[in-house]
Amino acid sequence: RIDKDDLPVSVRDYHTLNVLSTSGVRCGLMTGCPATYDLEYVGSSSLEQEEICRVAFSLGVAFLYSKSLKKQMESAILSTKALFPNAKFEVVFHHGTTESFLKTPSAKKEHLIGHQKFITWLQEKGVDYVDISGSAENLIEYYSQCDLHIGYRVHAHIFMNSISKPSVLVAEDGRGKALRDVFGGLVLDAFDSVGMGIVARIIRRLRIFDTFHTSENLVSELSGAIEYEINNGLPRISPSRGVIDSNF
Repeated sequence: RIDKDDLPVSVRDYHTLNVLSTSGVRCGLMTGCPATYDLEYVGSSSLEQEEICRVAFSLGVAFLYSKSLKKQMESAILSTKALFPNAKFEVVFHHGTTESFLKTPSAKKEHLIGHQKFITWLQEKGVDYVDISGSAENLIEYYSQCDLHIGYRVHAHIFMNSISKPSVLVAEDGRGKALRDVFGGLVLDAFDSVGMGIVARIIRRLRIFDTFHTSENLVSELSGAIEYEINNGLPRISPSRGVIDSNF
């Protein structure tokens, strides 16, 4: 079908492009995710540092299957919150936190339980949170009001970059890791390796033991990187605007 169409195949990262190429499909074009391109900002606005009054920390997904990633995320939330004592700091749930979540496609009861348990932990630590699940419009409206995003959600990172706002992504899957080569910016790896075979996936689903080998220095690296960026004019974050424009 691809040969018959005789058209480029749009892919969102160079990892995918490499997979196609090694499989004999050589008409791939690395366009990046369409969500990267807000036409109001393409070619017209540089990513600049502004006063940080509202910080969003997006919650990951893999913590539902990994105790080590959950522990890492909890530490990352507390350490980054401490960096902004005068800013509004919120943990952001992209998936639902109430029973209505179970009515959405592919929703699982165990995920809802995991989210609700995490809310209990946030309340115990005095950390504010917000549920933006349900639509892309909710994501757009919420993050448009934020000055900085930190966290694990790929599309929060993509959207913030698309509107020329600073974002730091902690990559918990291949999509996140691949973004480092797509438009640069600040992307840190949440884990060093993870079991990916059939047996490992079954073990992860059954929670027999943790198949993620998390990065031991992630939390200190994250805090240090954020402080460095703020104190030095966003040297790793700001170039992403130009790369996005080049990709476009």
